[in-house]
Amino acid sequence: MDMTNGFAIPSTLTGYFATNSFQLTQDFDLVRGHHEISFGANWIRLQHNGLGPVIMNGRFGFNGSRVGGNRIGLADFMLGLPNSFQQGNGQVVYERAHYVGFYIQDSWRVIPKLMINAGLRWEPFFPSHSKLDIASHFEESWFLDGRTSKVFANAPPGVIFPGDDGFPGRTNTFEKKFQLAPRLGLVIDPKGDGRQSIRAGCGIFYDYPEMWLNSHFPLNPPWGSSITVLNPSSFADPWRGYPGGNPFPTPVPLPKNVAFPLFGSYVNLPLHIQPMYTQQWNLSYQRQFGQNWLVSASYLGNKTTHLWLGTDINHAIYIPGQSTTGNTNQRRHLYLLNPTQGQYYADILQIDDGANANYNAMLVSVQKRFSGGLTWTSNFTWSKCLNDGEVNADITSTYPDVTSRAINRGLCGLDHRLIFNNSLLVESPGIGSGAVRKVTGGWELSAILTARTGDQLTVTSGADFALTGIAGQRPIQVADPKLDHPTLDRWFNTSAFVPNPPGLWAGIRPGTVRGPRLFNLDLGLSRRFQFSEQRRIEFRVEAFNALNRLQAGDPNTVLNSTTFGKITSAGDPRILQFGLKYVF
Repeated sequence: MDMTNGFAIPSTLTGYFATNSFQLTQDFDLVRGHHEISFGANWIRLQHNGLGPVIMNGRFGFNGSRVGGNRIGLADFMLGLPNSFQQGNGQVVYERAHYVGFYIQDSWRVIPKLMINAGLRWEPFFPSHSKLDIASHFEESWFLDGRTSKVFANAPPGVIFPGDDGFPGRTNTFEKKFQLAPRLGLVIDPKGDGRQSIRAGCGIFYDYPEMWLNSHFPLNPPWGSSITVLNPSSFADPWRGYPGGNPFPTPVPLPKNVAFPLFGSYVNLPLHIQPMYTQQWNLSYQRQFGQNWLVSASYLGNKTTHLWLGTDINHAIYIPGQSTTGNTNQRRHLYLLNPTQGQYYADILQIDDGANANYNAMLVSVQKRFSGGLTWTSNFTWSKCLNDGEVNADITSTYPDVTSRAINRGLCGLDHRLIFNNSLLVESPGIGSGAVRKVTGGWELSAILTARTGDQLTVTSGADFALTGIAGQRPIQVADPKLDHPTLDRWFNTSAFVPNPPGLWAGIRPGTVRGPRLFNLDLGLSRRFQFSEQRRIEFRVEAFNALNRLQAGDPNTVLNSTTFGKITSAGDPRILQFGLKYVF
C-alpha cells in the first residue's frame, strides 16, 4: 500500500531471484620481437530464475484526491477510498542468454621511449530469451492496421508473441552481430629515464543489459496481466464493477483463447534496439620526484550513446475542460484513435535508445610510497556529468514529457563537481630501547579523509497535476531555489516551485538543487605483537566519522509532500570499533 503524506505497508510475500553464469575462456600470448600479441575468446552462459510476487496480493494507493483533493492520503484511507488498485500475477522469470567476445591486442615497443597498445574486440549482442517464451512486442502501425496474433486469439491488435510472423524468434528484439570495439593507447617516456611519462588512450566499450530487464515482460498481459483500477468503488472488493470480476490468478499454461484484460499495462522494446556503448578517452602526465613521490595530472572523458531510458507511448492526452484523474485511460493515445481496441491498453512503457550522457573530469593526485614510516595518497577531482536521464534496470523509469527528450537533459544525479580524497598511514618508530622500544614502536595510525559536493537533486511534483498519467512530473520554477543559509528544516527555497498546471508535464530540467556536502574522517590505530614465528596478537581500534559530524541526508524534493525541502535523514554518528585477535 502506498499513501501520500502517510505511512506505507510493504508487500510481505516471499520471492526468490537467482542468477547463474557458466563461463569458458581461452587466451593466447605471443612474443615476436618488439610485439607482445594477445588474443582469445570468452563465452558466458547466463541464467536468471526468479519469482517476483510484489503485486500478487494487490497494491492500494491513497493520494488524498478522493476527499476534497487535500493531498493527505490518510483521509482517503480512513474512509476506504483508494485512488488506485493494482494487481497481477507473479513475475515468473526464467531468462537465458549467451555472451560471446573475441579480442586481439598488440603491445608494440616502437622505440625505447614509445609504446603503442592497439586492440580490437568483437562483441555481438545476443538478447536474452525466456525459457517459457514469455515475450511480446507492440507496434502502433500494427494496431492501426488491425493486425492480430495467431498465438492468442483474443489478443488486441498491435501486439504479437513468439510464434507470430515478424516476431524476432524467442527474444523481444533482434540481435546485433556487427559490434566492433577498437581501443588504442600510447605511453611516452620523454627522457627515457623512467621518471616521467605521458599516457593517452581511447576506446569503445559495449554494455550488455542486466538480466533483470526482461523480468517485466511476465507482467504483460496475458501472463502477469497487471491491471490498475482507478478510483475503485469498494475498498473491500476493488474488482466490483470490473467486467468479468477478479481475473486473477490466470490459468497455467495459458490457453489459446485466454482473455486479455481491459486497460492492461505493457512494457515494450523496439524490434531493432541499439545496444548501449561508451566512448572513453584520457590524457595524463606522471612525474616522479625523489625516490618515493609521484605527481600526476589527468584529463578523463567519456560519452555514452544509446542509453536505455523509457517513454510512455500510450500516455493520456490532456483535453481542456474534459480531463480528470478518473478518465485517464479514456484519454490515452490509442483509446482516442480506436476506443473499441484501445480500451485494452493502459500505459505502454517502451525503451528509448536515443539518449546519451557525457562526463569530463580533471584528476590531480600526489602519492608517497611507504618510506620513513609514512605512506600518503591524495587526489582531487573536478568534473561535470550531463545525461538525458538516470539509467537503471527498470523500464518504468520514463521521461515526464514524452514529447521532448531534451527537457530531460541535465546534470547527473551523482554529479559531484568537486571530490577530495586523502589517505595516509604512519608507523611509529619507537622510543627508548629494549622493552620500551618494542612497546612504543610498530603502532600504525591510518586516516581516510573524504570531502565532496552534494548530490544533484531533481524536484518532482509528486502527483498527476498534468493529468497525463505519467509519473515523475516536475513543477514550475518561479524563483532561485538557493538559500544563503540553508537549514535542515528548509534546505532550499521551497517557494521557488509551484505545481505544474494541467497539460504541462515538465516545467524544469533535472538537477535543480544540490544536497548537503560530505566531509568525513575515519581513523584507525593498530599494533601487532609478535611472540614467536607462529604466534602473535593483533590489536586494532577504529573510529568511523571520528569528528562526529552530522552527515545530513538529502532533502525531500517531492513538491506535494509535507516534508518538502526538509532533511529528515542522516548518516551514522561516530562509531568506535575495537578488535583483538590471537593468531597461533
